[in-house]
Amino acid sequence: MTSTAQTINRIEVNRRIPRMIPLKEAAKETGLSERFLRNAFVTGELVGIRSGGNSKNGKILLNFDKLIDYLNVHTEQTEEQPVSNGAIRPVRL
Repeated sequence: MTSTAQTINRIEVNRRIPRMIPLKEAAKETGLSERFLRNAFVTGELVGIRSGGNSKNGKILLNFDKLIDYLNVHTEQTEEQPVSNGAIRPVRL
C-alpha cells in the first residue's frame, strides 16, 4: 500500500459516522413535539437530512448528537420573575 492510500485509510477510520434518527423517534427521545423539531429543522437550527426521492416530502432524519448539543445550549434554568402589568406569565403544573 502506498503512503497516500494509508493516509486515506487512516482518515476514513478516524471519521465518526453520525447517528441519524427519524424525527418521530427524536420527539420520543427528547419529549419535544414533532412540530417543534420539524420547524427547527426547516429553519436550519437543527442538523439533518430529508431521505427519499422528493426532498419536500422525504422522511426527516436528524443528527441526534447535534440535537443533544442544541438542547444543551438552548436550555436555560429560569427563575420565575414576578410579572406585573397583567401580562401573561408561565404557570408551573
